[in-house]
Amino acid sequence: MTKFKIEFDRSNCIGAGACVAVFPEAWIMQADGKPNLTGSDVKNTEFQEIIVDVSKQELEKHLMAARSCPVLVIHVTNLETGEKLV
Repeated sequence: MTKFKIEFDRSNCIGAGACVAVFPEAWIMQADGKPNLTGSDVKNTEFQEIIVDVSKQELEKHLMAARSCPVLVIHVTNLETGEKLV
């Protein structure tokens, strides 16, 4: 499996919740109206990231969550190739 980095610029999130609707196992809405990325350092309220080794199906869910974001604050990068997918 290939490793991917999921980055979330939480400080610029508007709290639309599209990522939560698309992939609720990875995104959990918080009391402040913005989600947290599961597995990240939730103490960092400005920027969160995780490195994941995922199946193709789970990668698709991460990509759908990133693409559904109306302000494009979620990014997915293939760490093997360095390609930013979203």
